[in-house]
Amino acid sequence: MRPLPAGEGAYEAKSETAFDHDADLYSFLPHMHLRGKDFRYEVVYPDGKRETLLSVPRYDFNWQSTYRLEKPLHLPAGTRIECTAHYDNSKHNPNNPDPAKRVRWGDQTWDEMMIGFVDYANSK
Repeated sequence: MRPLPAGEGAYEAKSETAFDHDADLYSFLPHMHLRGKDFRYEVVYPDGKRETLLSVPRYDFNWQSTYRLEKPLHLPAGTRIECTAHYDNSKHNPNNPDPAKRVRWGDQTWDEMMIGFVDYANSK
């Protein structure tokens, strides 16, 4: 993740992972810190079909949650999961500790992260 510019209200960060083997997907846990604004998981199948798996339109650091699927989702080999998140590093974010600060990746809540955790098992 590149540093968040000071004052930026809609900074975008992306990540993705690809599955080399068939897999069964069980859950998601989007993770950001205080400047997190929204988070979306999309699946892209080998045939190019795309669908949103999870959308958290109003991310809140204090309400981080694991989102469990009702039943596992089978993902064929070659499937990708793409994560897109936005940050609000502006004065309009009441949780922002310092909108004048350029923010880097770090473990502390005044730093930022963007991790799209997924729980899955390889299928046979």
